[in-house]
Amino acid sequence: DMQKKAEDEAMRPPPVAGLTTARETHSRLFDPSFTVQRDIADQNGVVFAHKGQVVNPFDVIPVFDETLYFIDADDDRQIAWMKQQVPHTTNSRVILVNGNVRDSAEALGSRVYFDQTGNITKKFGITQLPAQVKQAPGKKLFLITEFGLPDR
Repeated sequence: DMQKKAEDEAMRPPPVAGLTTARETHSRLFDPSFTVQRDIADQNGVVFAHKGQVVNPFDVIPVFDETLYFIDADDDRQIAWMKQQVPHTTNSRVILVNGNVRDSAEALGSRVYFDQTGNITKKFGITQLPAQVKQAPGKKLFLITEFGLPDR
């Protein structure tokens, strides 16, 4: 049945390739600055970002009050780890790189997202899981931590 197949694929998208489970915990800072590719104007035609200019999103939104968690939901250790997390931000978001969206949401008692094309993990340079991304305290940088888990 094609509809059932489509539903199954929506609940379990293809996994993000190239990610492994972390053996050791390590953190690093990530600068989200980017170079503007072309002039960007507001609705009145006033240019507020010029081509070639380097922009840090934290200059526009000084506080990123959200914690992002990246997990492989097919790894019971990562589900258990996620259940123990207490974010110190107003919002948090669980982003799967592998696993079943519905089952994970039920297991965690929260909405979960899926990094469908691996764009988010690539952007942050995440290669090991589970991982946490939040704003570095008092800085215009993200703090990325990949957490080491005990062997099965």
